[in-house]
Amino acid sequence: MKFPAALRRRLHWLNFPGALLVAFLQRAPVLRTAAGAAEGGLIAPAGAILRAAFATTASLGALHTLAGATQVVVTATSVNVPVDTPITPVSFVTTGAPTIALSYRITGLPPGLTVPGFNTATGILNISNPTGSGQITGTPTIAGSYPVTLQAWEFSNATGSFSQTITVLFTVSAASATGQPRITAQPASVVTVVGQSVTFSVGVTANPAATYQWFKEGIPIAGANGASFTIADAKLSDAANYRVNVTNTFGTVQSAAATLTVNAAATPPVFTAHPQAVTVATGATIVLSGTAAAVPTPLYQWWLGAKPVAGATQPTLVLTGAAAVAGSYTLVATNDVSFTTSNAAVVTITNTANPGRLINLSILTALTAGETMTMGAAVGGAGTAGTRAVLARAAGPSLAQLGVGNVLPDPRLTVVVQGSGAVIAQNNDWGSDASLLAATFSQVGAFPYTSSQSRDAAILLQALSAGNYTFQVSDNSPAAAGTAIAELYDAGSLSAGPAPAPRLINVSVLKQIAPAGSLTAGFYVGGDTAKTVLIRAIGPGLTPLGVGGTMPDPRLALNRGSTKIAENDDWGGGAQLTTVAKSVGAFAIDDTASRDAMLLATLAPGSYNAVVSPANTGGIALVEIYEVP
Repeated sequence: MKFPAALRRRLHWLNFPGALLVAFLQRAPVLRTAAGAAEGGLIAPAGAILRAAFATTASLGALHTLAGATQVVVTATSVNVPVDTPITPVSFVTTGAPTIALSYRITGLPPGLTVPGFNTATGILNISNPTGSGQITGTPTIAGSYPVTLQAWEFSNATGSFSQTITVLFTVSAASATGQPRITAQPASVVTVVGQSVTFSVGVTANPAATYQWFKEGIPIAGANGASFTIADAKLSDAANYRVNVTNTFGTVQSAAATLTVNAAATPPVFTAHPQAVTVATGATIVLSGTAAAVPTPLYQWWLGAKPVAGATQPTLVLTGAAAVAGSYTLVATNDVSFTTSNAAVVTITNTANPGRLINLSILTALTAGETMTMGAAVGGAGTAGTRAVLARAAGPSLAQLGVGNVLPDPRLTVVVQGSGAVIAQNNDWGSDASLLAATFSQVGAFPYTSSQSRDAAILLQALSAGNYTFQVSDNSPAAAGTAIAELYDAGSLSAGPAPAPRLINVSVLKQIAPAGSLTAGFYVGGDTAKTVLIRAIGPGLTPLGVGGTMPDPRLALNRGSTKIAENDDWGGGAQLTTVAKSVGAFAIDDTASRDAMLLATLAPGSYNAVVSPANTGGIALVEIYEVP
């Protein structure tokens, strides 16, 4: 028998054997033998199956339990947090169903917490994303114990089949635990004009209560002893860096510096960077950005054609899912003087067999004597299958032809499966297979080695499965030091059968960087369309993971050739960056005021490099580049 499309979806979503479903839906006392034969999976007599299914209860929910079908899974089932402290978002999704849940019924959210898209009047979240997931976020405002229940439903508006109910217990304490104060919101830099009032503020949780002392260029400001500090009538001489020390009986913490820029007169917004037109593949994430200089600092609003984009009030606009709409986008910057509109950026969305993707990843850095540089890389991507040919290289001597001095004389390259530690390939001098490798260099566009006798290393991995790998580079002599580049190239075709082959989707390296040093991560976007990437330089964010000696304030610059196209010093805790990092599997940075650096950009096909350097002191930094789906 044939079922309507909606019913077929329901049968699959319940995840029952088809014969049992027929009996249940038709309320038949026994299973039809023809249906049982067609399914080919029934061993017990039909009556026994039905009796077992109905033994506990005849409800649909119980059948779900017996079948082990759709269930809601969450990233945390218990959350303990003080009042007025943002929670770590709790994500939820369904498992055990071949199609996503299209709605959830949610009850018991604590005051201050929400689920984006949740209808408080109906208690229902209708799903608009392709993964069928949601997220509980926010800052609780009232102490108490709050059991939050979640139940997935097959169709929108809590209709169709449903899952078991799962409970997440939120325990909101009346005050933060005793201990050293914690800064939850750093003072922000301000651009103003002579005569205007300026206020710096800091957000703090502290128990016992904290005292405050504000500083101007390291000198205490008399009477500036509150969580906010105001300059009522700004003068040119007030331009400086301001910080605040927050103290209780457990210790003192110092805020980040906030820079006050004081101009002689107000100025209207003038765009220093306009959003750029992009062409992306269907389903891709789109990032547009623009920057305007103005005094006072301008406010922003994005427009799509003649309509404002709801909630789009930041200089960067991230479009995903249903929000990724083709059209002409502009950014309007407004301050007390005037407003101005950016150049239009036309977004084109196209179906293509050759979408934008990362086809080359590399790390260029100096190695000290005895040091091993470990570059991590991920091969995979949603909807991919099969294997990918990847060329891995560790170049030292051949860098000299490119003008690089003090090169690593004899690099060795080792490829390891991350997790198991299994070594799957090694090479010291590439010349033993120079003919095949030289042809591959030409195929992927890699620069040629100086000769087959050079002591550079290279390996062609002809069938690399999806997974995580490390590529370890060191010199063959433990006493040698110098500059080397570790490179990965996509050496395979775009597709291998009915599904695309795995591809390079992430590269990372953990490296000690000297106070005056830097690390360059290069990458190439191939294909016919632009691709969105997330680039992170993590220093302070490594401390909670047990890494010592981290770089306190990494800086990140993104270049195309010799032209800088974007930069970041402190990431600022932006919700967009947090959401994207979670979507690509990057570990979370819980301290939104940390001085880690991040960039999110949609880039046209071409070659790029990201340079990480210390703002002040060197240390260990993790550099990451992720493909954003």
